[in-house]
Amino acid sequence: MAAVTFSAADISGKVALTSGADVLTLLSFRSIVGAGLVFAWLRLDKPATALTRDAKWISLGFGVLMTANMFGLFKAIELVPVSIAVLTYFIYPLLTGILGAMTGDGAA
Repeated sequence: MAAVTFSAADISGKVALTSGADVLTLLSFRSIVGAGLVFAWLRLDKPATALTRDAKWISLGFGVLMTANMFGLFKAIELVPVSIAVLTYFIYPLLTGILGAMTGDGAA
């Protein structure tokens, strides 16, 4: 299910951008929809345990990192053909993992 929604997000992003939407509008809309879905999920599920102060800061840092990552993807889609931008986006983690496995830097 996660793969399907991830793919649908990329495809709908391409459709929106080729229809004339700008990157900021697309990211804002996706963020609002995503926040709404997370809010509904948290309301329907059992209460979560409280995070420690360090865990909160780490979570916020990852959130900023992921936001920058998605902005970079959509900016790349705006600047180069979508197929090249998406291929680069998906092949980079694969190459990083292969390189880590070859050099022995991965978890055993």
